Amino acid sequence: MKKILLLLIIFTSSLSFSQTKSQINEVLKNVSDKINQTLPMTIDEYTTLMTTYGGFGRVIYSYKVDASIFSDFNMSVNEWKKSQTQQIKNSFCTDPDFEFYRMYDVDVSWNYRDLEGNFVHSVKLNSSDCN
Repeated sequence: MKKILLLLIIFTSSLSFSQTKSQINEVLKNVSDKINQTLPMTIDEYTTLMTTYGGFGRVIYSYKVDASIFSDFNMSVNEWKKSQTQQIKNSFCTDPDFEFYRMYDVDVSWNYRDLEGNFVHSVKLNSSDCN
């Protein structure tokens, strides 16, 4: 995830803080395109980032998650969803690497599917979720 955030920082470092929607969308698209060149990316033994999308004021991270995580950590799917949502929100709202998203009120989604492609969970945040 740090590699992804580093790419975002590199692309946004030359921007001033008064960008148009068109410029912001261009940055989101460029960052997504660069990230997608490095995918799939193993995040941990259970999670792989498969693709991203950036544009139209939003970013989507699409992951595959191995369902064995639930039994390996002795947790239900609902417990995992609650934990994952809280961890992502904490990171999104406090990590300086997400400042660009918060500053420009970019909608960010983290979508999870199991290895067979079945929907597992989605977390959707924007700057209003951090207040």
